Amino acid sequence: HDEVSPAWSPDGSRVAFIRHNGFSSDLVVVALADGAARVVAPARAVRSFPQWLRDGSAIAFLSSSPTQAADVWRIAPDGGELTQLTRSMGRVDPAALSTPDEVVYRSFDGLEIHALLFKPRAFDPARKHPALIAIHGGPSSVWDNTYHPFLQYFAQKGFIVLAPNPRGSTGYGKAFEDMNNGDWGGGDLNDILAGDGYLKSLAYVDPARIGLWGGSYGGFLSYLAVTKAPGRFKASVVRAGMPNLLTSLGEHTPEERERFAREAGENVNVLRDRSAINFVDRVVTPMLIEIGLRDRSLRVMQQREWVAAMRARQKIVEYVEYPDEGHGLSTYKATIKDRLIREERFYERYLK
Repeated sequence: HDEVSPAWSPDGSRVAFIRHNGFSSDLVVVALADGAARVVAPARAVRSFPQWLRDGSAIAFLSSSPTQAADVWRIAPDGGELTQLTRSMGRVDPAALSTPDEVVYRSFDGLEIHALLFKPRAFDPARKHPALIAIHGGPSSVWDNTYHPFLQYFAQKGFIVLAPNPRGSTGYGKAFEDMNNGDWGGGDLNDILAGDGYLKSLAYVDPARIGLWGGSYGGFLSYLAVTKAPGRFKASVVRAGMPNLLTSLGEHTPEERERFAREAGENVNVLRDRSAINFVDRVVTPMLIEIGLRDRSLRVMQQREWVAAMRARQKIVEYVEYPDEGHGLSTYKATIKDRLIREERFYERYLK
């Protein structure tokens, strides 16, 4: 398991840290005297950033769960009662949200892929529901047992939402995290396509109404999916994706290019093959593209290049630029509201 964020007690006798445990992250305390590790307050939640009180009597930390936004909590180093110090949910009732199932499916090569499966609160197993596959960014990132308001939003709108952790995700050890190095859009894309197969195996999912949502690296995979598996998905939303790896390579500093080549791949023919812009002719999936003009991670020109190519071929594409937004498109409440409404209407048009 990944172990991060060590914090020493004031007297130096113990160390607290975070240990990833599947979709959750536990707060662990180790006493130097005997080396014994104790999981403090285990739960289906994500703990982070432990800090000791000055007298060493307690540890403060952040905690979030699928139905609870991150707040500051406190607990004694030997466990016991948890005390919540901040409350950030406002008027949102956690009981009205969905607690996702933790599922596992097999990819093309037999590799186990872990995923969260969100169902609507008003879930009817006798009905056929539309579904979305949500692809996280990174690629070294993870869907976990923390609060994901976008996923919750679409679950409450009647969608089944699958949030997979393909190869390259964090939380499953260094070897798993490195599995897509030099192979961007290869094995990890096939992990996503296997997720589509998993959804279609569920009796309550309509196999003809499955869409994609991807941000950043997830946007890169979303671009690639509609070209490598044309017609598989009925709608795709991309936030700040990367349709052209060769152009991206030239946009970076020498130091960034070295890292990019190591992770994405150094073979020009492979980079060309994994650049969706070269295969726009294959696209039959309606797409919604979103980008912030202050995005310093992915360039707006790539999105414009893609949109122009789609429109030149009379393919269905909607495009929006947010002038004062960065990579996450979440600086302003107005942006978040606009995106939710825009994406919901888009999915309703093509999936419902």
